Amino acid sequence: VTEVRAVAESLRQSEEHYRALAETTFDWIWEIDAAARYTFASPRVVQLLGYEPDEVLGRTPFALMPEEEAERVRTLFAGFAARRAPFANLENVNRHKDGSLVVLESSGVPFFGPEGELRGYRGMDRDITTRKQAERRSAMQAAVSRVLASSLSLAEAAPGILQAIGEPEGWSFGALWECDGSSPTLSCVAWWAAAGDDAAALGEATRR
Repeated sequence: VTEVRAVAESLRQSEEHYRALAETTFDWIWEIDAAARYTFASPRVVQLLGYEPDEVLGRTPFALMPEEEAERVRTLFAGFAARRAPFANLENVNRHKDGSLVVLESSGVPFFGPEGELRGYRGMDRDITTRKQAERRSAMQAAVSRVLASSLSLAEAAPGILQAIGEPEGWSFGALWECDGSSPTLSCVAWWAAAGDDAAALGEATRR
């Protein structure tokens, strides 16, 4: 009996230590069961996604993502789970409670029951939204610089500049307008349309 009590007390202290660590770290610490449902979420989830911990318990990570992203990440996670393998630095887009998009970087390790069965995963998420935005801006600036360097004039470079900015920003259409100074009327200098859109029709409508 004494030995059982000692083991129980050791487990209790370990759990308290784990939860104290989870509540003070800057990362979101979580645990999911074998069905990928959250069974633990540290308070950091409030800062990252706007949800209280008890609001995500019982839900899956995929329920917090846009539909297409959820399918992508669910497929990746299923592969890790089938191999009972850990994963690291898995980038995924989540929807904040206020509707905005947040890019998280997730890492997790599997844990097992006494018979070796997969019980779930424990891991952490960190917000890399700012980093990804900076990377996108840097890549965009580099693309615009390349277009300008290979063009003889701004008019020649304009469609490429619009594409270099529009594609990473998810635009469907972009146009460059100018005022010649002698008239308050703006005129369309160049335009760009994303693949799949009726570029000719959009461009003609813009010029009118």
